[in-house]
Amino acid sequence: MHVDADRVKEAKALGEKVEEKYVFKKLLRAVSNKFVNIAATIEFFGSMNTMTKEEVIGSLKAYEGKLKLRRASTDEQLLLARGQGSSQGCGRSH
Repeated sequence: MHVDADRVKEAKALGEKVEEKYVFKKLLRAVSNKFVNIAATIEFFGSMNTMTKEEVIGSLKAYEGKLKLRRASTDEQLLLARGQGSSQGCGRSH
C-alpha cells in the first residue's frame, strides 16, 4: 500500500490530476483481511464516482464498530456459558 500511496503523492506533487475513484480502489484493495467483505461491498455496490473520502472511510469505521460489538457479544455469551456450566457442578446433593 505504501508504494501506491507514494505514487499518488508523487503524481499530485507533479501536478497530475489523480481521480479519487482511483485512490478509493487502491485503498479498498489494500485493507486488512477483516475489511475484505465491506471493501468488496463498497466497490461493487457503492457508487465509486459519487462517494466522498469521508463516506468510504466512514463505512469502513462503521463496519469495524459492528465487528467489535459482535466480538464483545460472543465473548459475553462464552463467559455466561462457562459460568452456567461451572455452577451446575457445584450444587449440593440430597
